[in-house]
Amino acid sequence: MRLQGGMADNDQYVQVNANNELNIVDYGDIAIDNDNTERSTQHVHAIVREITETGAIPFIIGGDHSLEYPNVAGLVDVVGKGNLSVIHFDAHYDVGRGGVHGITHVSPIYRLLKDGHIEGKDYIQVGLRSGSPNEEIYKWLQEEGFRYHSMAEVEHSGWNHNYFLPWRVFKGCPQTVQTFVSTKIDRGINA
Repeated sequence: MRLQGGMADNDQYVQVNANNELNIVDYGDIAIDNDNTERSTQHVHAIVREITETGAIPFIIGGDHSLEYPNVAGLVDVVGKGNLSVIHFDAHYDVGRGGVHGITHVSPIYRLLKDGHIEGKDYIQVGLRSGSPNEEIYKWLQEEGFRYHSMAEVEHSGWNHNYFLPWRVFKGCPQTVQTFVSTKIDRGINA
């Protein structure tokens, strides 16, 4: 996008040129300090908040799911708690607890909940297939109000049913609710 000055011409399916309908701006790369994860996440949080405060919709590309914490927290800072729903496409739950610190790719959702940015009911997780969590964490997820759809469910019902399911669930939300879509492509997924 940066080299082309925006998106290409008309989309081949809907014949709409996004450049004519949207004000697309490449905000550039966010500085990451490989020696200080906390500083990096603080900077991502601040930039996502800054972009959202302009009224723009951030389209965030790159990073592992540890960055889901500052992305979602930055959005919630602007739209307000209870006004953001998250659709999380991933093989993993990302609600790990008990690590050395809370900034890892296995714990962003737990940390968002613990720090009061979101509630479990704000999340729908799709495509889960990892060997964890254990029974205790499944119970905790249900108690917190998380909604989730395993890869087995997706394979049984098909992507057409499960891909649009989160949007059907959130369709009943008040119009003030914004939706953030988080996608992580894990190695080893068969296409």
